[in-house]
Order: sequence, then C-alpha cells, then structure tokens
Amino acid sequence: MTHHLFTYSFATLLIITFFILNGCTGLLDTSSETDSIVGEITRIETREDFGLRILVEENTSVHEPLEDGGKKTWYAISEESELFQIGMNNGFLHEIDAGHLETGQIVKAWSTGGHMLSYPSQTGAKRVVVLE
Repeated sequence: MTHHLFTYSFATLLIITFFILNGCTGLLDTSSETDSIVGEITRIETREDFGLRILVEENTSVHEPLEDGGKKTWYAISEESELFQIGMNNGFLHEIDAGHLETGQIVKAWSTGGHMLSYPSQTGAKRVVVLE
C-alpha cells in the first residue's frame, strides 16, 4: 500500500513539473523564450565583471559542445532574474533568492537573449527553476 502511494505521489509530482515547465498552467510563460537548458549547477561564482553566475551543464560527463548532452552555459544572475523552486509537498513554484542556489541542484534555466560565443556559452538568466 505505501509503495503504491509513493509511486502515485512521485508520478503526480512529475506530471505537475512537466506542465509547469512547459507553460501549460500559465505559471511560467515561456512562449517567447525558446532558449533553455535543463542540467546540473556545477559551479557558482561571483565575479567583478559578471556578478553572481551559475554554470549549468546538461551532462557533466560530456566535454564536447557538439556531442549529445554537451550544452554548458554560464547564467549571470541579476536583480531581474526570476528564481523559483518547485515545492516538494505541493509541486507549486516558490520564489527564492540567489542564496538558495547550490551546486548539485538540477535546474531549468532560460536565457535573456544573446549568448557570448564561448564554451561554455555565457548569457543572462531570465529565469531559473530548481527542480530538485
């Protein structure tokens, strides 16, 4: 009985997460934002020229940009960046501040627009949602 309840709760959380991240609930309007990445925060640093920024890697074991899963992007966090975390108990988005971002977290991040041509690429963070 408990196993089925856990499976049901986990499946429900995954479905809610899918709808939230795909904009189906209206909580996240991503219709004009096609540039996003789902990956792990592998570094967080504060630099004089960028301020706070996070490195998000699709797959940490891939080191070539053209390989499947090789996307890696530095996201500069600004006052305009929207930062959220999916609530563990209810699946809803909760606004967080930059202090809640940690290495090892799985996130979905959206860009503010243009990228600097580098590897990893560099851009501003429009929105970051901590998935787990």
